[in-house]
Amino acid sequence: MAQSENVRALHNTKSGRIWMMGCGPSLIQQRQYMDALANEDTFCCNRMMLWDGLPFVPTYYGVTEPFNAENLHRYEKLTTAHWPCPDPIRFVVHPEPVDYDGWIWVEKEQDSGSLQMQRHGLAGLQDDLEPLKTGRHSPLTLSQIAIWMGYREIIFIGIDFSPVGYVFDVNADPGQTATHRARQGAAAAHKMANAAFTEAGGQFWDCTSPQAMPVPYKPIEELLGVKTI
Repeated sequence: MAQSENVRALHNTKSGRIWMMGCGPSLIQQRQYMDALANEDTFCCNRMMLWDGLPFVPTYYGVTEPFNAENLHRYEKLTTAHWPCPDPIRFVVHPEPVDYDGWIWVEKEQDSGSLQMQRHGLAGLQDDLEPLKTGRHSPLTLSQIAIWMGYREIIFIGIDFSPVGYVFDVNADPGQTATHRARQGAAAAHKMANAAFTEAGGQFWDCTSPQAMPVPYKPIEELLGVKTI
């Protein structure tokens, strides 16, 4: 199955850096930097629109889990309610085609094993976009779209794998994302993706505090060029 024309048209249309934002509660401690991110290209995911501490509408937004993609009407209502016009460019990642107005479908591998990216590699670096691999968490999975669009500096933030909930609800049960197995799988995927992206001339950074994944770490204030508060 070929990627859609909308996806193919995005190839190498961008450059520079982009911030891939998870929904981890560490963002609460980095809230003072969010205003600066309003001037950056950002890619949020899943239920990020529920966080009232995000002072901007992201450049891009994506959902990756099968349940989310198959109940896209819920996310349509949430994004339009919390992020009024201009909306972010919205992606839905799913193995089967999703035809929903205002959303760009990106094909994902049918086999969604937890270490799939580690086994099968990083998509987005070639001239044909193969089905996306799962990175064990949404920002890494969605980073393949950013790479396809031409971004060559990918900065991860809010990648917690923590038992203390989400940025919009610190008391919530994060389920399997808090387990050692989930963290181990995501770390293996990041390690493989980082090696492939670096070899292709790209750069990954982890700005989550404390550092979550085995890619180069750099404090957010250093990347933003602001003074430590």
